[in-house]
Amino acid sequence: MDCLGFGLVTHDRIILPEHFPQPNQKLVIKNWHEQVGGPVAVGVMTMAALGLRVHWGFALPSSPSYQIVHAQLNALGVGYEEASPADTKPSLPEAILLIEQKSGERTVLLREQPRLCLEQFEHEQHKLPEAEWLYCDARDYAFMMRLKSWARERGVKIFLDIGGLRPNWEDMIRDCEAVIVSDDFMREVDARLKPEDLLARFAACGVKLAGMTFGKAGSMFLREGKFLACPAAPVARVVDATNAGDVFHGAFLAAWIKSGSMAKSAAFAARCAAWIVTQIGHNLNHLPQAFKHELENL
Repeated sequence: MDCLGFGLVTHDRIILPEHFPQPNQKLVIKNWHEQVGGPVAVGVMTMAALGLRVHWGFALPSSPSYQIVHAQLNALGVGYEEASPADTKPSLPEAILLIEQKSGERTVLLREQPRLCLEQFEHEQHKLPEAEWLYCDARDYAFMMRLKSWARERGVKIFLDIGGLRPNWEDMIRDCEAVIVSDDFMREVDARLKPEDLLARFAACGVKLAGMTFGKAGSMFLREGKFLACPAAPVARVVDATNAGDVFHGAFLAAWIKSGSMAKSAAFAARCAAWIVTQIGHNLNHLPQAFKHELENL
């Protein structure tokens, strides 16, 4: 396998009202989209849509609430194990995303379920296929530290996507091959920081490839003391930016595996993200084949 994914999986319901609801107001919704969500889940699905061999690291229950997950992972060719009927798992976490059509502003309501990542990993690790990379979201400190030691024993590289500030985040990123965060993460660490400052801090923790995304302002990367700023790809009209960052991360890792070039990987990821924001949801089943062909020729 090129990559094993570990992280939050959700059932997303994306709703596009003409405007955000006011108190005691009833809205009629015309646009409603359901999909599998979660930063690493969408990133791994992006890699699969681009033709890479990927596998979801946690076994997935066969309960009715997980039907949408099974259907979308199967459609994209993402490998996974089904949990045995004896394993009791909580129901699938759900998210409601309200995206105002006029402004594009977003509100996310997440009903998260308790997860036993470390216990589940210890129970299932012997079933995992070999892979070159692990792709993780750093939501669970104990699990992340165990996963790092597991990867180190096997010579596997770690790609870390940190969506928000986590306790002990410096311990989690230390000596990871690649880490990407958003500018929101930078502001949560210290609003006075410049992107170069935080990326240099990552490098001081042993991160070999450090990156930061700025939405429509593009991205910046640091490797071996060299900074690279990459502009966002042009978009005629943004419909739904919900999955842009997750798709960017997955496309970047796919291109990095293929090319080993920061510039090519960042530019390719920007083009994939620009396509995603022109529609409702990620719709990765319909990712243009041109992206797959472009990746093969990087």
